[in-house]
Amino acid sequence: MSSSIPRDSEDYTVGLVCALPLELAAVKGVLDISYGKPKKQDSSDKNTYELGRIGDHNVVIACLPKGVYGTTSAATVAARMLSSFKSIRFGLMVGIGGGVPSDEHDIRLGDVVVSSPGKTAGGVVQYDFGKATVGGSFERIGVLNKPPDALLTAIADLEAEHEMTGTNIPQILADMFSKYPKMRDGYSHQGSENDTLFRAGYAHDSSASIGCEACDPNQTERRPQRSDGDPVIHYGLIASGNQVMKDGAKREQLRRELDVICFEMEAAGLMDNFPCIVIRGICDYADSHKNKGWQRYAAAVAAAYAKELLSIIPQEEVVSIRTALETTNQIVKEAFDRVDDTINRISVESSHKDIADWLLLKGYDSKYKNAIEKHIKGTGKWFIDDVEGWLGDSQSESVFWCRGIPGAGKTILTSVTIQHIQDQPEKHGFDGVAYVYFDQKDQDIQTTKIALASILGQLAYQVPGLWPPLEKLYRQCRNGKETPLLDGLLDILISSPAKVFLAFDAVDEASPATQKEFLRYLHDLSSGPRRLFFSSRPNISASFIPRGVFSKKIEAQRADLEAFVRVKLKESSWIQDILSNESDDFKERIIHQLVSRANGMFLVVEFLVTLCEGSTCPDDISHHAETMPSDPNCVYDRTWTVIYAQSKERVSLASKVLSWVCLAKRNLSVQELREAVAIEIGSRELNRGRLSPDSLLIDVCKGLIILDERDQIIRLAHATVQDFLIEKIDRKEQSLRITLSCLTYLSYDLFAGRERNKQRAIKESLRDNDFLRYAVPYFLEHTREFREETSLVRPLMTFAHHNGLRRFFFQGCQKLGVFWGLTSYSDFEIDNPLSFITLTNNRGAANDIVRHISLDELNEMGEKGQFPLFLASKYGNEDIVSLLLDKGADIEDEGDDGSTALHYATGHEATMKVLIQKGADLDKPDHAGFTALSYAAKLGAEGITKLLLSAGADAEYKDDDGQTPLSLAAKEGYEIVARHLLVSGVDINSKDAVGRTPLSWAACNGHKAVAKVLVLERIGVDLNIKDWYGRTPLSLAAENSHDELVKFLLANGANPDLGDVAGRTPLWYAAGGSTTSKQETDTRSRVQARLRIINLLLERGTDIKANNGSGLAALHQAAKSGQGAVVKLLLEKGEHVDFKDERYGRTPLMWAVSKENGGALVELLLEKGADVNLLDDKFGRTSLMWAVVEMNVQAVTLLVAAKDINLLPHDFWGQTPLSLAENFESPEQADVSANSEIIEVLLVAYQQKGIIVERKHKDCGTHSMKSDLKMKCGVCRSPIRHLDIYHHCNICQYGKFDICGKCIGKNSCCLDPSHGLRRFKRTAMGNELLD
Repeated sequence: MSSSIPRDSEDYTVGLVCALPLELAAVKGVLDISYGKPKKQDSSDKNTYELGRIGDHNVVIACLPKGVYGTTSAATVAARMLSSFKSIRFGLMVGIGGGVPSDEHDIRLGDVVVSSPGKTAGGVVQYDFGKATVGGSFERIGVLNKPPDALLTAIADLEAEHEMTGTNIPQILADMFSKYPKMRDGYSHQGSENDTLFRAGYAHDSSASIGCEACDPNQTERRPQRSDGDPVIHYGLIASGNQVMKDGAKREQLRRELDVICFEMEAAGLMDNFPCIVIRGICDYADSHKNKGWQRYAAAVAAAYAKELLSIIPQEEVVSIRTALETTNQIVKEAFDRVDDTINRISVESSHKDIADWLLLKGYDSKYKNAIEKHIKGTGKWFIDDVEGWLGDSQSESVFWCRGIPGAGKTILTSVTIQHIQDQPEKHGFDGVAYVYFDQKDQDIQTTKIALASILGQLAYQVPGLWPPLEKLYRQCRNGKETPLLDGLLDILISSPAKVFLAFDAVDEASPATQKEFLRYLHDLSSGPRRLFFSSRPNISASFIPRGVFSKKIEAQRADLEAFVRVKLKESSWIQDILSNESDDFKERIIHQLVSRANGMFLVVEFLVTLCEGSTCPDDISHHAETMPSDPNCVYDRTWTVIYAQSKERVSLASKVLSWVCLAKRNLSVQELREAVAIEIGSRELNRGRLSPDSLLIDVCKGLIILDERDQIIRLAHATVQDFLIEKIDRKEQSLRITLSCLTYLSYDLFAGRERNKQRAIKESLRDNDFLRYAVPYFLEHTREFREETSLVRPLMTFAHHNGLRRFFFQGCQKLGVFWGLTSYSDFEIDNPLSFITLTNNRGAANDIVRHISLDELNEMGEKGQFPLFLASKYGNEDIVSLLLDKGADIEDEGDDGSTALHYATGHEATMKVLIQKGADLDKPDHAGFTALSYAAKLGAEGITKLLLSAGADAEYKDDDGQTPLSLAAKEGYEIVARHLLVSGVDINSKDAVGRTPLSWAACNGHKAVAKVLVLERIGVDLNIKDWYGRTPLSLAAENSHDELVKFLLANGANPDLGDVAGRTPLWYAAGGSTTSKQETDTRSRVQARLRIINLLLERGTDIKANNGSGLAALHQAAKSGQGAVVKLLLEKGEHVDFKDERYGRTPLMWAVSKENGGALVELLLEKGADVNLLDDKFGRTSLMWAVVEMNVQAVTLLVAAKDINLLPHDFWGQTPLSLAENFESPEQADVSANSEIIEVLLVAYQQKGIIVERKHKDCGTHSMKSDLKMKCGVCRSPIRHLDIYHHCNICQYGKFDICGKCIGKNSCCLDPSHGLRRFKRTAMGNELLD
C-alpha cells in the first residue's frame, strides 16, 4: 500500500459525514493514514474536510457546522462535498443515535445500528415529513433512496462474517487507543451497570441534579445480562427528523407504525440525494432519560464498524459504481420529469381532500388501528377461516352477522377481518374496504347518514369512479357547507358497480333510531356487488337482524385466551418481578387459572391481571387467579373496591373522572378531561395549578378507563363499564355537577369581550382552551336534562343577560357547526337572551324571561320571535310556545324551508296541542309540500297523527310527489299510523305522481303488516290497481322477492296473470325481470324467495309460457337475468330446454350467454341437453355466435367444447363466430381484451378440430378513425365505413340503430318492422341524407 498523499480530488471515492465534533474525532481515530486537509476545493464549498485512507479507499470526512444540525444542514454539507470531490461513489453517515429496543431487537447502549432497506423505505424514513390525510392521520410521503447494491452486498457479507467469527470492533478500538491513548477514558465502554432502560410511559424525574438518581427503579425494564461487553450489530430502518426524539411513548408509537430501530437527525438529508448508508452507535433510548455518558463510546463503535465495512469492499468494485454526482443528477432529472404531473395532481388532490374531510367521521380509523395493535399474532385464525368460507361461496348471503357476549373479542375479530381483506383484496376481487365502529358515547354523531358518508369518504380513495358523483354532491351542498341527504349518499353507494366490503362493528351501541334506519336500508346496501359484515352483542333487538343473513356466534377460543393471558402477564413488569424465580410449572398454573376464570372473555383477563398487580408474592398471585370472580360485573365491583381503598384525594379525583367519562355526551380527549375535572363550580377562571397529569387520571381509575394513544381520547375499558357505572354513581347529582361545570367554564372572565373580534378570538379561544370544544356544543344538551331544576335558574339568567358571554357562546356554536336543527341563522336572529333560555329548556328561567319581555323586544328577535318560537317547538317547550304566542309571535311564520312552528313540533305532543289550540294552520305545507301530518306519517309518530286527525287535519293532502300521509306511512311500514289514517276515511286507492297507491308501496317495500291493515281492515282496496308502468302490487312484490306478501295478496284475490304496459306478468318479474337497468346479485335467501314466489304463482294456474311485449316468457327472462335456480325450477315444471321466444326465436341458451352471466348457467343448460346448433329465427345465429357477440369468454370456452358443436355456422348474412369477433370494434379496452381472448379460444378450437379458416387482414377491424368506431350495423355488426350507404332508425336503441346496405338487401329491418327507416351516405364531412 502506497503512503503517498493523493494529490487530485478525483482520487477520493468515499465520503464520510459526521454531525458532532466527537463523532469526527472517532472517525479520524480509526483512519489507517491521515492526509490532513485538502489543498484546494470548490470556491462555493464552505465545508471543512479531513482526508485519509481506510483500507484501499481514499476517504473524505466532513462535519456539520457546530450547533447546526438536522436534515437540511446534512444535505447542504453533502452537496458541497460532491461539488469539490466529484469522484465520490457513496457515503457513510457515521455517528450516534437513539436506540429503539423491542422483543425483536434487544438493543443496548453501545450497540451499532446500520440502515437497511425495508418494505417501504430505502433504509431511512423521515418520520416528520408528510401530509395530513383523511380522518386526521399523518401520511409520510416520499421514499428515501436505497444505497448502492455494492454497499448492500458488503453489509450482507459482513453480517455473515459476524455470525461465524464475531465483530472486529474491539480490536479496532484497541488499535485506536494504542495510537491515541487520551481517547481511552471517554471512548471506552461505560459499563452495563450504567445502561438502564425505563418503561416507555415513564418520564424522567428532573428533580435530580444529574442523571436518573431520582427516577423510580421499579419503572425499569428487566433484561437478561449479556455474556460480554462487545457491541451487537443491528440492521433495520432508521427514523430521521429535525428534532431530537426524547419521548418514550412517542418512540413506541413510531416503532409500531414504522418498524424503526433507531432515531437520529441528519440521515434523511443525505439519503434522498447522496447514495449512502447510516451507521449509528447507540448512546440513549430516545426517551426523556437522556445523558451524554455514552456518546463518545457510541461514536467510536460506529466509526469502527465503518472501518470494518470498508475493509472488505475492493477498491476496483467501488470505482465501477456510478459517481454520487451522476446519481444525484439523475434523481434531479427524474424529479423534474414528474413536476408537471404533480402540479396537475395537486388541485385535484386538494379538492378530493376537502370532500373526504367533509364526509369522514373524525378519528374513524382509531378503533381499527388500536384493535390491530392489540391483536396477538396467530389468534383469530378460526374466525378468518369462517369468513373465507362465507366469501368463497358465491351463493352465500351478502350479510355476515357475528354476535358474541361482551368482551369476547368482537372488535378485534372485526378489525382482523378488515385487515385480512385489505391485505389480499385480489383474492375475492374487492375494489375497496370501509368500516364504521359504533360507540354508545357517539350516538348523536354516528347516525345512518354520517356512517354512510364516512363509508363513501373511505371508498373514494380506493374506487376512483366515486369521485365524480361525490364532487357533484359536494357542490350541491354549497361546497360542503351543508350536510348531504341520506338518499343522495345511498344512491351514490348502491349505484357504484365496484365490489366493496363494508364492516360495521358494535351496531348494538348505535342509537335505536340508527338501528331502525339501518334495517330500512339494509336491503339496498346488501344488494349488488357488496358484502356487509356486522358485529353486535346477543341482546340486540331481534327485529334489527333481518332474515337471510349468515349468522355466526362468537365464542373466545381457549388457545386465543391463553395467548392473550401470556401477553398480558408479560406486559406487567410487576408480576414478572414477583414470578421471576418461580418454576415454569408454577407460571403455567397461573396462566391456566386465569384462562379458566376468564369465562370466555378477554375483557375479564385484562381486569384480572390488573387486580393481580396488587399482589406482593407469588402465592398472592396464585390465590387471586384462583378466587377472583369471572363475571364482568363482579370484577368491576372488585375494581371499585380497589379504587375506594386509595387516598381521599385520589378517590375524589377518580370519582370526578369516572362521572365525566360515563356521563359526557361524547368521548373526551385527555386534554379536555384534565380541564373538566379541575373546574371549580362558581369560579371565574380555571386554576391551572389543579390540572392533574394524564397518567394520574388513568391510574386512579384502575383499568376502568383507557387512553387511546393514537388520538388521545379517553374511553371506558368496555361498553359494559358504562352500565356498571350508571348503577354506582348518583347520576342526577353528577349530571347536575357536569352541567354547572360547563356553565362555569363558559362564564370565565377570559371569554367576556372576545366577541368583538369574532373570527380571531374564537379561533384562538378554541386553540388555547381545550374544554371549550366540549362545553360549547354540549352544554345545552346537559341543561335540557334539568327542565324543572330551580338551582339552575339564576346562573342561567345571569349568563343569558351577559351580552359578551352569550354572544361569544353563539359565535362559538356557529364556528363549530351547531345549528340545533335549524337550516341556518345569523347572530342577529339567534343571539338574544330569549333564544338562549329557550335552548336550555329550563322552565323556571323561561317563565321568568318571557314574563318580562315586551312585544318590541320580541320583534327584534328575528321577525316576531321566529327563532325562539321554532326552537321552543322543536325542543318541546310548550310553556315558552304559549307565552311567545301570547306576546304576539306569529304562529304561521315560515323558516327558509317553509317550515312553521307546527312542523318543528312534530314529535312533541304537548307542544303540538298548544299550537293547535292557538290556531295553527294544520294543513300549511313546507316547500316540499309536506304538512305536519305528512311528517308525522313519514316518521311513524302515532300520537301526533291521532292528535292532528282529531283536530281536523286534511288526511288527503298530497305532497309534491303526490303522496298522501297514508302512502308515506305505507311506504315506511308504519301500520298503526296507517290504521289511524284509514279510520279517518281517506281514499285507500289514491295514486301518487308515479301511479302508486298505499298498497303498491307496502308491496314494493315488503311491509306485510301494513298490507294486512289496508286489505283486511278497509273495504274497497283495489288489489289489482296498476301504477303508470302497469305494475300491480303483486308484480311489485314479486319483483322485489317479497314472498310472504305475494302469498298474502294471492290469498286475498290478486290476479296472477295481469301484465304491465309491456305485458310483463308477476311471473316474469319473479323470474328476474326488472323495469330498472340496475342489476343486483341475488343472495341465497333472495333466490329462495324467488323460487317460492314462482311456485305460488304456478299453483294459482298462471301461464308458464306467457310472454310480455318483447316476446320473452319467464324461462327466457330467467336465462337472460342469470337466474340459474329459476331456470332449473321452470325446466322441472315442464318447460322445454330449447323453447324459443316468440319475437326473436332465441332459446334459453342463447339468452344465457349474456355478458354479465359468466358460465354457470350455460353449464346447467348444456347438462339439461340444450341444442347448441339451433339457429335463432331473426338473425340465424347459434348460441356460440351469440356468446361471441356478448363477449362472454366463459360461455365461448364452454360451447366450443360441447359435444357435436358446429364451430363454423353461418348466419343469414354469412357471418361466422370468427368473423363476428374479427369485425368487432369498441373504444373500451376491457371489451377489446375479451374479444381478443375469444378469437384465441376459437382459433385453438379450430386447430384442434383440423378446421382451416380464412382470417381477415390483421389490421381489419381495428380503425383509428373515431367516427368508424361509432358506427356499425345493428344486424350483422359490420362497420359502416366512409362512402357506405346505410339505413337509420330514429327509434330503436334510442335513435342509434343503423343497418348496412348488405343487410337491407336481405330484407332485414330494425327491432320493429313498423318503424320507418331513412337512407344515408357516410361521408368525411358527416352523414348525408339521401331520401
